[in-house]
Amino acid sequence: MIQAGHDDPLMHREFYASVNPGIDGQGTYLGNPIRSLGDTFRDLEIVFNPNQPGTLPAAELEAVMESKDYQALEEERSTKRQNGASKNEIRLLSLHQHALIDKALQKHRLNEAEAAQTHDPNHDDHDEKVTRCAPVSFSRLKAVTPERRLLSDLLFQSAPLRSDVGKEALQLLVDLFKKTTETSVRPGLDRHECKHKTDARNEVHAYRCLKKHLARLHGFAEYCFLCNEWFPGHHIWDQHCSNHISKRNLPLDMHWMRLNGCSILPGMCPDCLGDDGLPPSERFQQFVELGEWEAHLLQHDGSKTSGGLFCGHPQCKLDFDSRKDWEHHRYDIHRIQQRVTRKRKRADNGGCATTKLEIQLEIVVNTSSYFPKKQKR
Repeated sequence: MIQAGHDDPLMHREFYASVNPGIDGQGTYLGNPIRSLGDTFRDLEIVFNPNQPGTLPAAELEAVMESKDYQALEEERSTKRQNGASKNEIRLLSLHQHALIDKALQKHRLNEAEAAQTHDPNHDDHDEKVTRCAPVSFSRLKAVTPERRLLSDLLFQSAPLRSDVGKEALQLLVDLFKKTTETSVRPGLDRHECKHKTDARNEVHAYRCLKKHLARLHGFAEYCFLCNEWFPGHHIWDQHCSNHISKRNLPLDMHWMRLNGCSILPGMCPDCLGDDGLPPSERFQQFVELGEWEAHLLQHDGSKTSGGLFCGHPQCKLDFDSRKDWEHHRYDIHRIQQRVTRKRKRADNGGCATTKLEIQLEIVVNTSSYFPKKQKR
């Protein structure tokens, strides 16, 4: 609704919709051709904007988190936590902090939409694709949402509802409605292929277990989380990695994420992807554990100098003048969060002590917005 200029989704029903939807009162009064229910329904459609920012850019997020209102809530949270306040009171203050971020995000989206509609000279379409803070790409999500992946192709075809295409699309919608979770077990990591008694939907366990089993059969095996397929043998895997890198069909978001507590999107390294001196398998390395991915990124961060700040992702290849610009780019484009530190004075028993307060930039892309919990019927 925000693209239509309304924050309240009930705006049309309460202020615009007719009491009797079968009567086109507006068309009758203005002398226009009478619209049918189908025409009225199509008039309510809002065109999907794929370039709408999913989160605040890192620079604006820092500004909100350093604002007086946000810091006042942070100080109050710290005081209540020290005084032994209840979790509900502390959680309420956190909700107020997130409300400040959401308000800034809505304002940012409106400014971006207005600039795009008015053809602002400072708003470049090419820059929009590079610098916008996009949500998680569908190229990564479709690997664990087979129904949505098929619907993304079928729903854009012009065909009667009773045709084979229409029936298949309708059946996929019904299957998607009946599922308790929208994510599915990846092909090749199915529960029946693992002999151990563990969580049937734990993809990390299934991946490690099946990798050992296939390595005993073929000497080596690796799984591609973008293609949902096993590749036995070093040569076959290297060739597959080279195809991904050469065709540049790689997602921009590199962050590790767990979906519905079971499926994962493995983390990747943008610097390794752009390093031509590494073998294809090392450039395309997938990190199934969050700790392994973070430790690998820390190694690259430690080697960065003021003269070597660049993004090695094949679709970026950008140089940066300052470390802050480099960190903002990694957060906005590749969804790699950074830590910013500031100093504050805190009263202590021995007087005033200066301590560091670490504020971790949050990835505001919440998986619940993509996969909301379904109500029990």
